[in-house]
Amino acid sequence: MDAPSRQDVERQLRLVLTSPEFESSPKLSELLYYLVTQTLAGNADRLKGYTIGVDVFDRQPDFDQGVDAIVRVQMGRLRKLLTTYYAGSGARDPIRLLLVAGRYAPRFELATGEPLSEQDLGTPTAPARDETLPLSTLPPPRRWWRTMVGQIALAGLALVILAGLVFIGLRTVGSPGGWVTAQETTAPRDGSPLVYVARYQVIGEDARNRALADGLQYDLVNQLAKFPEMAVLAIDGPEQQAASQRSGEDRKADFLLTGAIETEAGTIRVTSQLRRQRDGLVIWSDQWLSDPAASLSVMAAQTAIATTVATKIGQPYGVIPQAMSEEIGSGLRPADGEYACILSAYTYLRHKTAEQHRKVRDCLEGIIKVAPRHALAGALLAWMYGDEERYGFNRKPEGDAVGRALRVAERAVAADSHNAVAYEHLAHARFLNGTDDDGAREALETAINLHPNNSEVLADASWILGLLDGSDRARDLGFQAIELNPGHPAWYWTGPTIHALLAGEAANALKYARLNISDRGPIDRYLYAAALRLNGRAREADAELADLTRTHPEARDRAHMMQMLRIPRRLENLIFGSARGESTP
Repeated sequence: MDAPSRQDVERQLRLVLTSPEFESSPKLSELLYYLVTQTLAGNADRLKGYTIGVDVFDRQPDFDQGVDAIVRVQMGRLRKLLTTYYAGSGARDPIRLLLVAGRYAPRFELATGEPLSEQDLGTPTAPARDETLPLSTLPPPRRWWRTMVGQIALAGLALVILAGLVFIGLRTVGSPGGWVTAQETTAPRDGSPLVYVARYQVIGEDARNRALADGLQYDLVNQLAKFPEMAVLAIDGPEQQAASQRSGEDRKADFLLTGAIETEAGTIRVTSQLRRQRDGLVIWSDQWLSDPAASLSVMAAQTAIATTVATKIGQPYGVIPQAMSEEIGSGLRPADGEYACILSAYTYLRHKTAEQHRKVRDCLEGIIKVAPRHALAGALLAWMYGDEERYGFNRKPEGDAVGRALRVAERAVAADSHNAVAYEHLAHARFLNGTDDDGAREALETAINLHPNNSEVLADASWILGLLDGSDRARDLGFQAIELNPGHPAWYWTGPTIHALLAGEAANALKYARLNISDRGPIDRYLYAAALRLNGRAREADAELADLTRTHPEARDRAHMMQMLRIPRRLENLIFGSARGESTP
């Protein structure tokens, strides 16, 4: 390599962070990103165990390295992972990033072993948000409020906020009935919904119900905030709610979630209401009733209620997205903003057409161009690229739709390692690629752990696991998704259909396959044909396949379609009534 520069080191950093070795280790990726960019910016002398603990691992200013070994342990793991990388994916890389024991600042050298000095790399430049490194391929830089300087600034800001008696707060530690103790969040971006969660009113003097109200607000905010693109704040206590109404603060939100808790004849009744702030209209209401015979703890009750309420109003086909879609359709909100694009992507997933695919793919690419670390847009874009192969929609001249899907999904995870949807679509991209089924399973499990009540995540896990192993768990995840989301799209039945077919459950297979057909794409039609054949209706199955080849000419290539859709051989034989290469009986 001639005259290596800082840009060459930055390019090497991108290679490392988008490698298979690092893609499943977002925290170590963030640590390496921090160490390298700080060093390139001339801040190597600032890299101490204390600053790394505060800036990277969210430790408080009183962080004691002698008690908390997080930095030492993670540095050891990072050194091992770098060694693994350069023995594998990075064996032929022109530059090596080295971490020496006892030193936090990385060293850089050529593959030949020649070290790169500060003089070799030129004048240090501070890492820029969007210029120094193409951040679409890197973990996000540390948010300023998590650095030491940011925390000092926040301490002063907190005093100003308390003095001003502001009634909207971020997550802090407080006593019941005091200030907001809800959830760190940000203001809604480009039309995204902002939801206020009020503390539920307790009717009567039941101490158990007061405890339930205290915990329920926490759980509701936590559950709602897991849905990407939804900003959540909380108003605590009747006095604060009244003050917010007088000042008009609550009307700055798009929606207000509130409710009441009361006990009658031993039964706890929790009523929840969602009000649209624009016109004060209650657009959703629901009740939860305890079972007097069940000894349900307060914590179990609040978790059950919060899960049900958040899922019904927050998930992609829930009350809030539907209300926002209606406002966009009626011209009350911009139809060309980020959130409108996200909603259109979920509309496409419910009913797929080539025209809608092109529009959604274009608008998602537009979001990524402006905001490269928009994790949700990147995750959904990975699916759109995948549908170039799955459905033959709007194939790009450069081809490699599977590779593009995998790369953009990896970047989405690197951008937000806590985004369940990003891991969901990374799993799909790995599964579609066909060379990393273990990685697909790992991404699915991460997505489920991050958001176990996200019906989209569960339905996709059901689909992928159904094709990988046909297990009962695949079926059960599909049913769980359907139960959580009464307004689910038809494709949620894909996993249960696959399980029933592989288990030989003829009646269930036909029932589920009929429920699964929506856009009559290849996967829907193949499963329906298999269900017909399993029920002794071979002639109808053949007619279904013949019609599929008319609407999707690429389906004439059976081998390609089975490989691309990852249909296992046993299911393939059931679809076509014969093994590949044999004539149909």
